[in-house]
Amino acid sequence: MKKMWIGAIALLSLVSVLNAESPVWIEATGVVYLNNPMDASLEGNVLIDVTKRLQVRATLLTLELTHEFHLLLSNGARLDALFHFFGKGKASFYGVGGFSLITGGGATVFAIHGGPGIVLIQNRNRRMKLFLEGLLNFITTSGASDLSVFIRAGLRFR
Repeated sequence: MKKMWIGAIALLSLVSVLNAESPVWIEATGVVYLNNPMDASLEGNVLIDVTKRLQVRATLLTLELTHEFHLLLSNGARLDALFHFFGKGKASFYGVGGFSLITGGGATVFAIHGGPGIVLIQNRNRRMKLFLEGLLNFITTSGASDLSVFIRAGLRFR
């Protein structure tokens, strides 16, 4: 079942790259955790334009850059909603809210996160955009909980 979903998302991604009017965006993201600056990650995400102001984002691939390298593919789910409030010219401001659920190694981790973001349009045909987000993350696992802050930055393209 997972292979079918990965294949479907890969097909949507290919179509979006070939079609400028597609509602699908591909996102390459770097993440830095402010609580522990030695921890970082790289992500591959897909975004879908639901309406002119609302997008939904799902994480497909994560490479954790800590004291150990981990490549995570479909061992959990992270979904975000991005709501664009306003924007003039080359900048658009939005709010992000979402959750993640990760299982593995006998543990389940659930997190809720949210915060502000800005996207900068980089070219005339609007097929490539830079973005920056600051998120507060509430994590719970096996009865313990933690609060973290992280910054996400990257590039979106069709």
